[in-house]
Amino acid sequence: MNLRRFLCLGIAATLAGCASIDKFTVSTFVACAGETVTADWVARGGDVTLTTTPPLRGQGPQDAQGTRRFAVDQDTTLLLEVRGLLNTDRGENKIIVRPQVQWVGGAATCTGQPLAVEFSGEISTATASPDRRAISVKNAYTRSIVVIKDGVVAEMGPGGETDRFRNTAVVGVWTIRAPLGAGESCDVARESVANRLVVKMQMNCRD
Repeated sequence: MNLRRFLCLGIAATLAGCASIDKFTVSTFVACAGETVTADWVARGGDVTLTTTPPLRGQGPQDAQGTRRFAVDQDTTLLLEVRGLLNTDRGENKIIVRPQVQWVGGAATCTGQPLAVEFSGEISTATASPDRRAISVKNAYTRSIVVIKDGVVAEMGPGGETDRFRNTAVVGVWTIRAPLGAGESCDVARESVANRLVVKMQMNCRD
């Protein structure tokens, strides 16, 4: 054990020069992108510094007791450090930041009877947490589409949005179809969607 640490453990914590963190908490460990997270701390016995990774406004030297609010857009680590004469005490909190919007889809083919431009693909647990749930799905095209997931079928007009997939797991197979219009060829239909079919999905960001 480090001698200075041993000395601070062996004598009263209130002794000048013994740095300690009595409290270091954050309001949440899982945040939505853009959400404000509050950090609270109580420290003593030294100079206090709060460092964030990535750097955020409000980091740096702090009072021994304080509160800071940080708007987080990506995974963020908060490190509280107290430097005293005999030792240095550190505390760390990590915040996972989840996006609220995800584009679902990919390259489209012309298939089926009746013919339609279609994408069908799986979102796996390698790219999304099993606890993520859809809130709404939006059609980004100027033509009608049909979205299918877990037996739920929703038809959306141009630019339309639906909440029929609310609480549906994001992980799994999603199918997006754009039915061909009367007399429309597969080539023309694919060109109308730039050979891709995607939808904009609003998601929860907590369990």
